[in-house]
Amino acid sequence: MQTGLAGKPARTFHIRFTERIYRLHLGGVMNHAPRGGGVYELVEFPPQAADGTVLYVGHVPQGGSIAEHLQAVLEGRGGLPEDKLRKVHERLADLYFDAVAEADCAGEDDWKDLAWALAAAKKPALNDLESQPHSGRYGEITVQDLG
Repeated sequence: MQTGLAGKPARTFHIRFTERIYRLHLGGVMNHAPRGGGVYELVEFPPQAADGTVLYVGHVPQGGSIAEHLQAVLEGRGGLPEDKLRKVHERLADLYFDAVAEADCAGEDDWKDLAWALAAAKKPALNDLESQPHSGRYGEITVQDLG
């Protein structure tokens, strides 16, 4: 995806998501969500849907915890802006999560760029790409899923 910055190099991230997608409930979060920072997705699977739709791509800085972040979302006490949190709770019965389990990220700017690239590619309803930060280091950022 083009970042809009001319004359900057391109970057391809090589990633692998968690082996499964997990229901967004306390047991799923506590048993399967990463305890460290990184990138995660909230995925909606409405009844009788053959495939899910990514609703939100989130980034938790290194030193943080995706598990704690998702628990805050579940409990309605944070993790997302209030308007987005309300929309997530309206869909809670149909929501699942997954996370990037492996990535060739060397630092926080790489994780930020990876989250931006996933949001740009998947166009989740709850991400505002114009306000989604990236590091400004690349003219194009792509993702290759090795899973």
